[in-house]
Amino acid sequence: MPSRRFCSLRPSRSDELQDPKTPLRDRVLDILTKAELPLSAYDILRHVDMPSGRILAPPSIYRVLARLTKEGLVAPLESRNAFVRIRTKDPSRLVFCICEQCGIAQSVENEISPRLIDKNADSLGFQVRRRIIELQGLCSGCQSCPATAVNSTSLPPQVIK
Repeated sequence: MPSRRFCSLRPSRSDELQDPKTPLRDRVLDILTKAELPLSAYDILRHVDMPSGRILAPPSIYRVLARLTKEGLVAPLESRNAFVRIRTKDPSRLVFCICEQCGIAQSVENEISPRLIDKNADSLGFQVRRRIIELQGLCSGCQSCPATAVNSTSLPPQVIK
């Protein structure tokens, strides 16, 4: 006798995480949109409050961040193990300028650098699959502050509006 599969009318937790538009996805995107600084997955997890009251694990946040990155709405900052909200049609052209003093990350679009990088990589027979360009330095606000010596290993706590 053939086995019968029963489908639940209520989506499972894994179905909710795979659906492109879920409350968790929307909440993570909202948190990153309001953030003043790049946020790690754990920073985001601390600010997520699900209406269902369920407790989330870090892998849930990482899955959502991976999907948002693939959709071009979020970009990783590899040097900070953090993420930022982006608004561009081609994230591969972004150059991130990260302040060593205050931790703010700003991006500019640049067409020349990616082409040069791809050309040089191609001359080595290397196929570029992902490009993240990050510059470390001081933002204009920190340059004008008579601050103490820069300590690039200690960043201020993450702030969300």
